[in-house]
Amino acid sequence: HPHRIWAGSYQDIKACKPTKDSYANGKQNEVGIYFVCLKSEGYFELPKCDGGAEINRTVYIIEGGEAKVNGKQIQKHSSMFPTMIETDGNGVLSLEALTGDVEFLILQGRPIKEPVVQHGPFVMSTSAEIMQAFEDYQKTQFGGWPWDQDAVVFPRSKGRFAKSNGVETFPNE
Repeated sequence: HPHRIWAGSYQDIKACKPTKDSYANGKQNEVGIYFVCLKSEGYFELPKCDGGAEINRTVYIIEGGEAKVNGKQIQKHSSMFPTMIETDGNGVLSLEALTGDVEFLILQGRPIKEPVVQHGPFVMSTSAEIMQAFEDYQKTQFGGWPWDQDAVVFPRSKGRFAKSNGVETFPNE
């Protein structure tokens, strides 16, 4: 299937259920993470959100040629960085590949309405929390890293899994 859903749902496709304490678990938050691959002249629509304009949607053009987002022609600015288009969930989100195949990433959700501080891979509410996260990582690497390399890549066929105390577990998908 050309589309992947990591959070939320689309037609009959559903992502894995979020953990019980996840912000994504609240249906009113309408969290969605969609990866959409369109062939040249392909078209995709994501329905409007129940929360309308209160829901943020950000579309990234990751790879490919010219595209339209909500009827507006967009050209990718750089081969190094994705092109970003911000919108909301008040209407249908339409994507169209005009010239060649195009890959889109859509991030959607209700704003958390809390301060956000980001540095490197860490996102917290305050600068002090960011500093604490760096200290925790330097001390423990968040519980240890069970692999001999920093950037391990597993084959797609392996699927989603966790490794703890040498034992791999797989979610029920």
